[in-house]
Amino acid sequence: MNKFVKLCMAICITAAAVLMFPVQNAEAAESVMSVNGTGKVTATPDTAKIVIGVTTYANDAQKAQLKNAAAASAVKASIMKLGIFEKNIRTEDYSFRPIYDERENRRNEIKGYTVDNNVVITINDIDQTGKVIDTALKAGANEIRSLSFSVKDTSSLRSQALSYAVADARSKANIMAEGLGLKIIGVKSVSENTSDFQPRAYSRIMLAKVDTVNDSTPVSPGTIDLSADVHIDFLLGN
Repeated sequence: MNKFVKLCMAICITAAAVLMFPVQNAEAAESVMSVNGTGKVTATPDTAKIVIGVTTYANDAQKAQLKNAAAASAVKASIMKLGIFEKNIRTEDYSFRPIYDERENRRNEIKGYTVDNNVVITINDIDQTGKVIDTALKAGANEIRSLSFSVKDTSSLRSQALSYAVADARSKANIMAEGLGLKIIGVKSVSENTSDFQPRAYSRIMLAKVDTVNDSTPVSPGTIDLSADVHIDFLLGN
């Protein structure tokens, strides 16, 4: 019995010693420095998208529809003669509506019909943009409802923007670590946010009369920016 009691006392003493004196080689608390980095790349657009409006009016519903169909077909044929593939010409929106008389005593009378046809043209040769606009207007279109420029392949540009953002974060971290008399010894975590390319758009509606279009419309695509942001938690040491 005495041996059992002595054994229990020894175990209790050992446990108390462990609680009172933590293990000396436990991992020290990490020193972490959080840094944000930004990268931006600028690209020249290689694609244009034009939304052309073909609007017709007639007193008779069928005549209004037929006039619009003829005008839209003429526009499509003229655009295809420039080398634009048919798959790059499509109808985005089509509407047919009655026009009511606005005079006081004839408010409910229909005086005619309007047909609107929006044709979207995708141009892979930026240099043709002005020529496509002029050709469409001469063929029967009466509005250029929107014009925007974009970039087909953005994957390599995204990678470049991210690379710049990481380099920016690392540069900042190096400067701050040096000022603190420390060194970067690792990375704890990384997060990123890359924006989408926003097409460069001309929002104003451009109206033109067919008989005033003589010279090619000058069009400048300009440039488009893509940015990336990173957040990096760096580990610091002596």
